[in-house]
Amino acid sequence: MLIDAFEDLAEDSGCQIMLTTHTPVLARRFNQRSLRLVTKDDSGTNVSNGEDQEAFENIVYTLGVLPDHDVKVFIGVEGKNDINFLRIISKILNNTGENIPDLKKEEAEGKLVFVPLGGSSIELCISRLEGFNRPEYYIIDRDTIPPTTPRYQSIADEINERDNCTAWITSKKELENYIHKDLIIATYQGYAGQGTDFEDVPSLFAQAVHEASDSEINWTALDEVKRDKKISRGKKRLNTEFASMMTPDILTEIDSNNDIRTWLTEIGNALSP
Repeated sequence: MLIDAFEDLAEDSGCQIMLTTHTPVLARRFNQRSLRLVTKDDSGTNVSNGEDQEAFENIVYTLGVLPDHDVKVFIGVEGKNDINFLRIISKILNNTGENIPDLKKEEAEGKLVFVPLGGSSIELCISRLEGFNRPEYYIIDRDTIPPTTPRYQSIADEINERDNCTAWITSKKELENYIHKDLIIATYQGYAGQGTDFEDVPSLFAQAVHEASDSEINWTALDEVKRDKKISRGKKRLNTEFASMMTPDILTEIDSNNDIRTWLTEIGNALSP
């Protein structure tokens, strides 16, 4: 909860949060773009960005391995919003008696570790867990409209060639597209989304929220930075508040390919073989 609060603060304008740690338990909670390696030599203090391959390898080497061997499954996703979505949906399905694991409960018991990769960091991360000899699952946004090749298809192929590793690419644009539009419209009647697989749900949602406010500034007149912040806040709401409104029947309706249940069932099999 504390880390979530720090991340929320860091998204605000003019606010930066810096944490220091020597434990992989904390460091693994963040994606590469948030990590810095601070070293000191004869020339002075050096700060390296975690997105740099060499710096990242040094971070892994410096922190060492995970301090326990109770972890049964690693799940790689593109960001913390995806983690929230999967935690909530899995709990909803589990509570209604489906043979789906409650990922948040499994995580709390130390059996599961989410690895937030960040779209641009996926390629750097695909081999970071190789030495732990645990099943790895990666859920990757498709982003592109068929028949265009998914954005990270080559990386998914590389992951699937490794032993004990599975990469899934969403059949929709991203996980927000698995949230039923009727749930959003019930709160924001001005929401313009049609529930199609490749519409930009976070942007459409942020626009509806903005237009429902008392702001006199038109959505299109907002500068890019302000729009991006509103979209970021919108993604968080979609993957928490609105994901919590989902039901098994609604999920069946919106997920005609049964993507989410397929992923969660296979992860459950690995957690309880």
